[in-house]
Amino acid sequence: MSPVISKSEPDILALHAAGGSGHSGAFLNYVKRHHPNFWSRIGMRRFNMSKDAARTDTFPCVADKYKLLLLWSRDSLGLTNPVLLQRLMELEARASTKGVPFINPPSASDSTSRTEQCRIWYEYSLPGAVVQVCPRTLEGFKHFGDTYGWPFIIKRNWGHGGGDHVQLISCIEDVNLESMVTDRVCIQYVETKGQDGLYRKYRAVVVGNQVIPAHVQISKTWMVNSGSQDVPSQLLSQETKEYVDDDMLPHLRYNLKLAVHTLGLTIGAVDYSFDAKHGLVLWEVTPCFSLADTIKRYGSAVSNRVCEAIYRHYKTTLGEEFKDFELKRKWPLDHPFLLRS
Repeated sequence: MSPVISKSEPDILALHAAGGSGHSGAFLNYVKRHHPNFWSRIGMRRFNMSKDAARTDTFPCVADKYKLLLLWSRDSLGLTNPVLLQRLMELEARASTKGVPFINPPSASDSTSRTEQCRIWYEYSLPGAVVQVCPRTLEGFKHFGDTYGWPFIIKRNWGHGGGDHVQLISCIEDVNLESMVTDRVCIQYVETKGQDGLYRKYRAVVVGNQVIPAHVQISKTWMVNSGSQDVPSQLLSQETKEYVDDDMLPHLRYNLKLAVHTLGLTIGAVDYSFDAKHGLVLWEVTPCFSLADTIKRYGSAVSNRVCEAIYRHYKTTLGEEFKDFELKRKWPLDHPFLLRS
């Protein structure tokens, strides 16, 4: 649970999406423990993604009171709450005239939809799957499959993770037009099965110019997510340890940073895989990503590195120095995740 924020004169404002705040709880707990003076400077403004749309907010007025603004929201507000996005854009414009920096600003929110990520990455020649808004006719679906290959995937244009809203379309008979809703997209299927028959998805966290390997997910099926439990835990723990402790190749690090920065973000988690020819395949960027699974399954070492990097990025954006100290890089050898058979 996030700590209760109670202070008189905070000079940093975090706009916090209720129910979709990603790493905010882990970060606040971390800075409260390791950087309490900085923690005491953070003020919180929670907004409800559904209820706040109809309110006439006073967001533009608060820019005068703070040195730094933060947006902690995982999804595209343009798709989920356009009225609230407009309010936040007014705040961003006010902050800009006052010279107040805004990290992961509202103006970048729409770039977090799957269609916009695909469009932007294509412009920068970054290797992502083709994503298009679902057509309204069977002929349109057939054209997508004939053009970009069968099978293909249908998924929401926003949101993260798998679930019952993900479909694999192998032939035109699999398409049910009556069940289609307006927020669905067609996603090109890219074969990422390894030589051992397993599928892998990697996550790295980009914070400014730093790239931090976070975790590996492995599955026997094409839909790889945090719920995948069909591979031996010993294999998953060994590959995760190697990934987290390894030094990432420079060209991979560069492309992952570019995947985040081209979206107008400075902080984001990148999910990616490699195809049969070992080429990079970008899946998605989550601007306010969860660290809950990372902490639960892999311990606090990775989460602490991410939170410390975010803290330093905030301090650097404020033009302030920070006291340097060494974080534990290697995994604790007695962590229960690594000992499971």
